[in-house]
Amino acid sequence: MKKKFWIKTYGCALNQSNTEIITGQLRNAGFVQSRKEESDLIIINTCGVKKPTEDKILFKLKKLSKINKPVIVAGCLTKLHLSAIIKAIPNYGAILGPYAINKIVEISRKVLNGERGILYFPNKPVPKLHLPKERINKFREIIQISEGCPFNCTYCAEKKIYETFYSYEAKDILSKVSNSLKAEVKEIYLSSLDTGAYGLDLKTTIIDLLKRIIALPYKFKIRLGMMNPYFARKYLHELIKVYSSQKMYLFLHVPIQSGSNKVLEDMNRPYKIEEVISTLKTLRSKFPLLTIVTDVIVGYPTETEEDFNKTLQALKEIKPDKVNISKFFPRPGTKASTLPLIPPHKLKPRIKKLRKVTESISLERNMKLVNSNHEVLITEKKDKMVKGRLFNYKSIHLKGDIEAGEFYVAFVEQALVNFLKGRVVVENRE
Repeated sequence: MKKKFWIKTYGCALNQSNTEIITGQLRNAGFVQSRKEESDLIIINTCGVKKPTEDKILFKLKKLSKINKPVIVAGCLTKLHLSAIIKAIPNYGAILGPYAINKIVEISRKVLNGERGILYFPNKPVPKLHLPKERINKFREIIQISEGCPFNCTYCAEKKIYETFYSYEAKDILSKVSNSLKAEVKEIYLSSLDTGAYGLDLKTTIIDLLKRIIALPYKFKIRLGMMNPYFARKYLHELIKVYSSQKMYLFLHVPIQSGSNKVLEDMNRPYKIEEVISTLKTLRSKFPLLTIVTDVIVGYPTETEEDFNKTLQALKEIKPDKVNISKFFPRPGTKASTLPLIPPHKLKPRIKKLRKVTESISLERNMKLVNSNHEVLITEKKDKMVKGRLFNYKSIHLKGDIEAGEFYVAFVEQALVNFLKGRVVVENRE
């Protein structure tokens, strides 16, 4: 009988892509994906970026340690906090490092044959783009373009997980994109810890890569993943040219983390807040409906009330469409983990105020699209509810018998904080 596996994923688009690769390899080797209750093997693909996510993972592993099924733990957290994982699930089948993804079939078979306590932590990236893969959404291809990050922020544990920066070859990325488009994929997600850093080790740039992808003769959309503000400023004029292509979602994720230059310096972030504001205002002057997403850390140990107010002011100037708000949590092995924490009673009012301001900005930005027609790519269809993405990656909910993976023209009827509502007015397939 074919062995059945169940996989649970935590974290970002990169982890989703890794899960697709794990799934593709196992299914290619004859394994069957199933519900947890029916599975012979359980795989937990972890994330180590945030403490709350780590807590959820460890709680899950403790529960899994009590059932009579072998468990493989993979992903970022294994490299960052191995001792915590072993404590949570001492009877683990295997724990795999971030660069062990190509060995999942071999190790799964060993675990299913009764082996336990396997630890496998290779220290070099593997050619992920050549491995079998099964997309979670058949119209969306998530492609990791690089491993690691060239910077060393004081709060971030990624440097401990990915010690060196490594870009995948452009020819391999282009081949993956081209094959995906031939398979009727309509969305290309370019992902990494910092897409702006792509090519630093290959004497090329993210701009060159985007130009080559845009030149491919298909109708599709490109979503560019998170880019450090340093690179958004460095490539500003080239980005303006690239975003002029209809194949690019008018979407940019630039994490400012703080609006205080003092805190940014303490964080070892390589930019001034004035530079970020200037860069984003220039982009918005060219593309008024550009969707800007940013990240903010509240309660970095050296943040004062004045610093926090500077963050609020910066956000009011930038007017980001969405802000990912994170409370500061110390991560193992980071410089910031040695600093005294700000008391929770001081942080709660800051977070509450920040959410109120950012949600107001989000709604204001979404209102700009109401009572207008825009092309929409239908990305998901569940029952009678259909989800799509507009030209600037805004999420829109539609009703009706509409096909996923197709382009339509939709009329935006209503704006909410996190998404839009509308109806299809013109079918626009090509």
